[in-house]
Amino acid sequence: TVSRQGWVDGRLTAELHWERPISDLPLHHYKVFWSHCVRLDQQENLPSNPCKPKSVIVKHKTVTYKNTHFILRDLEPFSLYFIQVQAVTIPFGPKKLSSEKAAVFIDTNRLKNATYNWRTQPQNVVKDLRVLGFHRTTLDDLEARLVWSASPGRFQVRWAPHPSCSSVKNNPTYQATTKAFQYNIDHLVFNCKYQVIVNAISSSKSSRFTFTTPLCPQVNSKLPC
Repeated sequence: TVSRQGWVDGRLTAELHWERPISDLPLHHYKVFWSHCVRLDQQENLPSNPCKPKSVIVKHKTVTYKNTHFILRDLEPFSLYFIQVQAVTIPFGPKKLSSEKAAVFIDTNRLKNATYNWRTQPQNVVKDLRVLGFHRTTLDDLEARLVWSASPGRFQVRWAPHPSCSSVKNNPTYQATTKAFQYNIDHLVFNCKYQVIVNAISSSKSSRFTFTTPLCPQVNSKLPC
C-alpha cells in the first residue's frame, strides 16, 4: 500500500508499506521495482488498463528483511508508476527462492500539495550477524558463511583468530568488502575461536561476533579428516 505521498523539500515522494509474508523459510531481503508507465494530463482520469510503459527502464532497490517500507523519491508529477515488491529467502545451496511480486500503482496526478515530517534516515547498522554454516574447500581449509541484515550498501568484513587459538601462528587478520548481505570467510582452522567485525562502509557503527569452528568430523563433507 501507499501510506503517504506529497512534496518533500521540493521532491515528489511516496512511502510504500507491505506486510511480511508468512513462510517457514528465513527471509533475506525484499526487492522493490518501479517503472514510469504513462504521463497523464492534469485532468485525465486513471485509465482502465493504465500500465503502458513509457520506457523499458525498470529501477529496483534491495530492502533488508527487517523493514517493510520503502520511500520513493523524485517522482514526476501527473504520472503513473507501476510498483512491485518481492520477498527473497536466504540463499543456501545453488538456488534462492523468491515470492510472487505484489503490485500497486501510484498516480501522482492525484497528489495534493502537502508537506510531511518524514523520518530521517539512520546510519546503516549491521544487525543479526551470525554464522549460517561451515564448508570444507580442501583438506586443510574451512569456510564459514556469515549472514547479516542491513540497508543496501557496501560492507567491510574483518576476521581473525582469537588470541586463545594456539593452533594459529601470528594471529593474522583478514578483510574483504562486499555489497551482499553475506560473505564466506576462509583460512579457518578446526576447533578454533574467531572474531568477526562487519560494518557498512558509510557507517561508523560495526557489529562484532565471536564463534568457534567445529571439529573436522562435525563438518558434513566427502573429504577425509
